[in-house]
Amino acid sequence: MTSAARRAGGGEPWPAVALWPMISYAARGRGEATVATLQELGEQIGAQFAELSKAYQRASRLIRSVCLIGGALALAIAQGVEIERANGEFSAWTALEIGAAIIIALGSLFAVVTEANAAAALETARRAVDAARVFELKMFEFENERDDLTREIDRALQLYNSIDVMRGTIEQSLGISGMSPNTIIANFLKAASNSLQVAFKFETGDTWTICVYEAKKSAEPGVKELHCIAHARKIECDISQARKWRAGVGVGGVAFSTGNEIIIPDMALPEIGTIFDLKSNKRDYDDARYASMAAVPIRVGASSEFWGAAVVTSDRRYHFSSDADGGVSTSEPIRAIAAMAALAVGSTQQVASPEPNLRSGV
Repeated sequence: MTSAARRAGGGEPWPAVALWPMISYAARGRGEATVATLQELGEQIGAQFAELSKAYQRASRLIRSVCLIGGALALAIAQGVEIERANGEFSAWTALEIGAAIIIALGSLFAVVTEANAAAALETARRAVDAARVFELKMFEFENERDDLTREIDRALQLYNSIDVMRGTIEQSLGISGMSPNTIIANFLKAASNSLQVAFKFETGDTWTICVYEAKKSAEPGVKELHCIAHARKIECDISQARKWRAGVGVGGVAFSTGNEIIIPDMALPEIGTIFDLKSNKRDYDDARYASMAAVPIRVGASSEFWGAAVVTSDRRYHFSSDADGGVSTSEPIRAIAAMAALAVGSTQQVASPEPNLRSGV
């Protein structure tokens, strides 16, 4: 599909003229709110463990004070009384002495347990939150890549569908007597318009144009100019209002005169200079509507001369580039349109002038 689109009617592929590299930024902002929540959660866990550690410290001090000091005091009193009243029998004071010893043992055990450093548990919790944060980021990256891949697959399918529709329109039109190639091109462009918009990656708010131009002789001897014979636009207008472009003027005129594919990511960059100076053909809204452009010359069969050019424009800067950027290049559909236009012209020429019947000797 790609090679057929680039050959545009059977000639050799044309070298792409990239005036400068395409600059694109893929901003991935999804998931920031969730990550912020995880960070807040980590801080909350840390603060709660710190408070818990302080509470355990206070409780430990209180228990040690009551158990150790109180138990020791009770033991001391019991021993004193026991010594004083010793008669060789088991008495209540003896039981009190044993109980005090047990209290001291329990208090000491609690002190040992609660003296364990709570910072270890805090560090474990922080590592768990960090691991969850990394996992969350990976999930969002995967979702973004999956969404991008889904969109690119859909664009590729729509590009294939548009080519199929354009080819089908050409085949059906060849059976209609008197159908001109310009009419066929206008028909297939209209029939494939919806699929082409998706393939070109046009958004709802974008201003765009798709035009096919035929080169015709101008009033100036030896000079040709491009006439728009088919178009699809976001802002509709009658085709009679479309501008004519002298060979070598404008993006389409330069593509036609040089025979090279022209891709301009941003018309406003200073590197452009006056290369595509529109001279008196410029209109007030050009800078706003035509920020990024691509043009492909149309050559029919093995002809040494180009038949015309296919041009696509967008009001979004850096919309067109020669780089696929991980998917279908936004310039690929205009190559397909140029190829289908060349096929339509070549097919009608063959129908109008069929080859001699070699078997009959005619």
